[in-house]
Parts: sequence; structure tokens; C-alpha cells
Amino acid sequence: MALSLTINTALIVLAQLFVLRLVRRARGSSALAVSGLILAVSWAVLGLAALPTAPIGRAAFVFGFTALFGLGETVLAPTTGPLVNRLTDNTIRGRANSLAALSQSLAFIVCPALATDFITAGAAAVWIGLLCAGCLGTVAVGARLRRALTSVQDYVTEAPATRPEPVAGRRRAGRSGTRG
Repeated sequence: MALSLTINTALIVLAQLFVLRLVRRARGSSALAVSGLILAVSWAVLGLAALPTAPIGRAAFVFGFTALFGLGETVLAPTTGPLVNRLTDNTIRGRANSLAALSQSLAFIVCPALATDFITAGAAAVWIGLLCAGCLGTVAVGARLRRALTSVQDYVTEAPATRPEPVAGRRRAGRSGTRG
């Protein structure tokens, strides 16, 4: 377990700046969808650890899970806050951020209890399936947001600058066509 947490932490530390640079240039909706996909794959990899394989194979699946999960966390972390802030009005922004933080805190409390119940009932595969489905739901939300949001709302920082459209019949200043 300790080695697994070390892998997770090391991946987050090593990938954080690189991923942050990528996320800042990407649409928030796309980053949300990518993080959901990475997290869904990570849970599926953890589910593979339950297959009757050699102990080293199970350990490899668990380590693969923690690495992928850390990468998913690293993509998700700088994405959700800016999306919440850009989609809410100034008058309710604080409440929206509090609600987002509350939902995450509740998940940290409720999910271990649910996981324990599923595992002790012999339904670990169902639990993994539900986790994968929830993460794929995040992919669907990201795809839906991409179609619904404007460029200003969808970028984590600022939308990439675009060149102004040239105006027909306009001359550049300082060029009259004669030498002087």
C-alpha cells in the first residue's frame, strides 16, 4: 500500500507542471472529459487486479491504477475550479465554490463506506463498474459543455488570441506606394 501511495504522489509531483501547462491551453470542457476518461481507465485497471493472476501481476495492476489515478487527479484539479468560476454569476460564485467543495468532501466520506459494503457483499466488480460509469458520465458532461459554452467560458485561463479579420480596401499605415 505504501509503495502504491508513493507512486501516486510521485506521479502527481512530476506531472503537475507539465499537465498544468497543457490544461491552461486546453478547453476546460475537454480537460474535464479527458480527466474522466483517464479516471475510468484507472478504475478498470484496478478491477483487473482481481483477476486470478500471479501476485506480481496483481501488484502491477494496482500500481498502474495509482499512476493513472494520479494523472487523472492532476488533470482534474486545475479544471473544475475555473469552470465553476466562469459559469457562475458574481453574486453566487462563493456559494457555487462551496457547493463544489462540499460535494467533493461528501464523496471522500461516503465512497469508502459504499466501497466497503460492495466489497463485503461480494460485489466488487459492480462497484468498479459503477465507478467507471460515473467517470464516463464526466466524459459526457465535458462533451456536452463543449457544445454549450462560449470560448470565454470554456478556457481555464484566457481563450487563445485570434488575429483580427483583415478589412477589405484598407491600406497599411505608412505605405502609400511611393518612395519618399
